[in-house]
Amino acid sequence: MTETDRAVDDAERAREQGGGGRWFGLSPGRGRLPAGRLGNWRRRLPDELGVLVVGALLIREGVAPWLAVPAVLVTGIVLGVFNALVTTLLGLPSFIVTLGTLMLFRGVGLALADGKQITDLPLDDSFFTLAGGDAAGVPFALWVLLAVVVVLAVLLARTRFGARVRAIGSNPDAAEFSGIPVVRTRVQALALSGLTTACAAVLALAYYGAGDPTLGQGYELQAIAACIIGGTPLAGGRGSVVGAVAGAMILSVVTSGLVFFEVPINWTSFATGGVILVAVAADSALRRGGRRRH
Repeated sequence: MTETDRAVDDAERAREQGGGGRWFGLSPGRGRLPAGRLGNWRRRLPDELGVLVVGALLIREGVAPWLAVPAVLVTGIVLGVFNALVTTLLGLPSFIVTLGTLMLFRGVGLALADGKQITDLPLDDSFFTLAGGDAAGVPFALWVLLAVVVVLAVLLARTRFGARVRAIGSNPDAAEFSGIPVVRTRVQALALSGLTTACAAVLALAYYGAGDPTLGQGYELQAIAACIIGGTPLAGGRGSVVGAVAGAMILSVVTSGLVFFEVPINWTSFATGGVILVAVAADSALRRGGRRRH
């Protein structure tokens, strides 16, 4: 059982003991999500959800949930800008910097939460019933996902900012030589990354109904795998938002299939690794074939 599974079980027991009417964002009488669907939602959560502690702490201290949302979003942007500054000042790859600060931010989150879940939140507030529930029969988080995918797909594929990001990812020296503002673009890109992470943190807080400082541990590999499967190389320079989402869905289908066929959870990592290897090998083979034709 993973840390997140244990955290979910602990929160469920706490909710039952406290007589709460909802279970991690579900309204009374709706029951629990099936194991496969719950696993899918967990897989979609990014690892940098330590910023969720922030929102839960504010809500527990009496701040209205809807007012805590902007604070979480601003926190995500600030952390993204911090990553960009470290990347620029130290001249390090952003990939390495974000992995390092991930541990830093997670440690801060654990310290703020005193290593425990943040419960006793006003679950009857409209924030939890709306953002943690359904809209038109569809989970609210899915509507947000669709909106974010459309906005980011257009932003990265059809705007000057997206062209700059791809150019810097392909060859930062050449991009700088051609007059592209590398530093400013990196700050904007990582601030945008922090903002989307904060959005996921807000949705996770509403869905689970508690702030868990350990939520998302190990999911950084899932995020990397989803991008690789979706056609984004580790070297950078190309890729798409739609491809990354497709990669995440493929991983979710694999996970759900393992649950459906009652495969032991210990084999999940094995299956994920196999999918990654097959996807990378297929991508490499298609690339070599394309070069031969040209």
